Amino acid sequence: MSVTSSGSTLCRRLWIKRICHGIVFPQHSRSVSLATKQTHRMSSQINYQPPPPAPLSPPTSPPSFLTPTHTSNSVTKNSNKVANLARKSMEKALVDKAKNSDVDSVHRLLADIYRLGHTPTITTYNHIIKALAKQFNHEKRQLEAHALLDDMTRRGILPNSQTYIQLLLGYAIHTSSSSLSANTTPPNDTLQEMQLLFTKFFQCEQERHFKRTNRKVKKLVEVMAGVGQGTILPMMMMACVKANLQLDVTTWNTALAGCAKGGYMDAAERLLEMMRLSSQQQEMDPGLSVVAIPDVTSYHTVISGYLGRGGGFVDIRDMNIDRAVELFQIMMDDGLVADYRIYQDFLYAYTSPTLLKNSNQGTSTKQQGVPLDTLQRLWQAMMTTMTDGQKLDDGVLTTLLDCYLRTQGYSAVEQVYWDLRQRGYTFSRSTAICFYKAITGFARKQHLISGIAMFYDLLAYGHGANHSATSSLLRACMLRGQLDIAQQIVDVIEETLRKPVSGDHYAFMVRAYVQQGQLELAANMFDKVQQLYESSNNNNNNRQRYLESLSTSYQAMIQGYFKLDQLDMAETLFERYINIRQQQQKSYKIDSQLVDVMVEGYGLIGEMKKLDDFLGRNDVDIITNIGTRAILIQSRLQHGNVADAERDLKEGLRYDDIKYLQSSVQAVLSSMALDGNVVACEYWVDLLSSNHLMTEKCYAALLICYGQAGEMIKLKQTYDDLNKQGVTLEDGIQDKVKSLWLENKCI
Repeated sequence: MSVTSSGSTLCRRLWIKRICHGIVFPQHSRSVSLATKQTHRMSSQINYQPPPPAPLSPPTSPPSFLTPTHTSNSVTKNSNKVANLARKSMEKALVDKAKNSDVDSVHRLLADIYRLGHTPTITTYNHIIKALAKQFNHEKRQLEAHALLDDMTRRGILPNSQTYIQLLLGYAIHTSSSSLSANTTPPNDTLQEMQLLFTKFFQCEQERHFKRTNRKVKKLVEVMAGVGQGTILPMMMMACVKANLQLDVTTWNTALAGCAKGGYMDAAERLLEMMRLSSQQQEMDPGLSVVAIPDVTSYHTVISGYLGRGGGFVDIRDMNIDRAVELFQIMMDDGLVADYRIYQDFLYAYTSPTLLKNSNQGTSTKQQGVPLDTLQRLWQAMMTTMTDGQKLDDGVLTTLLDCYLRTQGYSAVEQVYWDLRQRGYTFSRSTAICFYKAITGFARKQHLISGIAMFYDLLAYGHGANHSATSSLLRACMLRGQLDIAQQIVDVIEETLRKPVSGDHYAFMVRAYVQQGQLELAANMFDKVQQLYESSNNNNNNRQRYLESLSTSYQAMIQGYFKLDQLDMAETLFERYINIRQQQQKSYKIDSQLVDVMVEGYGLIGEMKKLDDFLGRNDVDIITNIGTRAILIQSRLQHGNVADAERDLKEGLRYDDIKYLQSSVQAVLSSMALDGNVVACEYWVDLLSSNHLMTEKCYAALLICYGQAGEMIKLKQTYDDLNKQGVTLEDGIQDKVKSLWLENKCI
């Protein structure tokens, strides 16, 4: 008997195990063609129509000792229990897939549950709706979600508020990213669908007596505001008002921000007006419950939207400063005091380059020609209302500084600098660049006190020595003859940064000292340039940059020694420089700037033989530079070598047009006129005349040439022709010509 009982128990367990396996994995119980599976899956994804319920009872078999001849109550209970466990297991697997947004797997599992004749719980359905809503950017998922809603209702499962929340969030997020812009609205069918969903959500909440509805509405508002979904927000807030649902001012301000972000400024103003109206009603009846009293943030949100600072889709070209000013006045009339954020947004709007460009084309009289003092008053108002813990928008600051710089308002930039420094404000790189530009502007106007004070302060706070600003300050010091201040700037940079200044700045100081004849101080700077160059052996980029500074410094020092008539020192430095360059490049040709210096130097001290020897060097190219040619000709003329000067001039005309050498031609003509060289003078005059380059000085030189040569007939004829042509000569020339005629009795 015991054996029979054990066998029967074992049989029942095996039978139950087979039932569970058939429930969880029914697709393996029979073979189905691939086409049939695909057709069934596609139809179930949208309509969720279950197949005919499969029989739950196991197949009958001939009775034996392993199977009972009748079904007992314990077997039925166990079967139901196992079926429930299987359903819960499948729903848990479905929820896991839904959380991972694996919609295709969700479809398959849901179809399996339907095939077994089960209906999921509302919680499971909501997970499916949420997974579909996350993919509402695909229209197919929207259709599937609505088909699932219909299927739920047919199966007796009514959607709850969470169902509608998920659908609303899906539409809000994906319709805003795909079809919203500053000037468009969502498609009408989508908007109507969202309004209908919110109405159903509100009905569900009403049935629950609006229990914790505030939190749910706040969540909806936050999400919709975050994507600029401003078309439905007013309808939602109005529904809350009608239902006497109290929402805090933060939620209302979030809704305002959502409208402003999406560019729906009319909707934002409607919400603000609702808040203002409710506030006024409470003043008349203190016992009346209010929507939410608008605060400064409420007004700031709408004003910033009109000023293009809503953080969303508002095009800066669509800014409405006039309306923003009107709202600012309304806020003041309501007894609210503006904070720094509002002044900051007005500063941004008034200094916007795009707005200024459009205003020049004529948009609004209030947007045209913003005076500098208006910006300064806005700045001071912002500083007054700003506390130490509040952070200034760096973009607004940079835009304001750029506006000041465009109008050369360097003093205004200086005021901003010291206001911020007083508050311990840390400058960004872009802001520091603006201040360095102001320093450069001060230097150009030679306002050294303001420029140097800002420069030293920026340097002390770790912003480095801006190259352009440093160069401008050094140049301004040189122009004012205050090289001691320039030297101080160099010394302060070296001490603060604990490294040498730029080679360009050392080279500039060399040139400045040479121009003032202070060769000893120039030599000190020259030594630093050489040290920089020698320390750059392992860095080709730095070496090339320092080589340019070295070349400039050598030229300045050589020029200085020439001016002091120290030929030996000049030639020594010249040879040293040539050796340096030839070590780098054996076929080095002397650059034109150094050729200018040597030609001018030899000409200055009258070493014409050395000048010719220099020009005959193999590393000196034929002079093709017009400036160098002019210096050479002038040097020869200064030492009375007119013939060589004329030769150099004719050689220059082989490479350049006469109009580029006009001043040299006039100089040679004037020198030849004093010698009375009629043939040469007439040659150059004809050349100038044929190129329409004759001037009063050229005519005067020709008259003097005739006078010096005793050609009185030509002198008188030329003089008469000039009078007929209306050419006016200088009084000195007139007197000299007349005196020559009188002496020779030609009048």
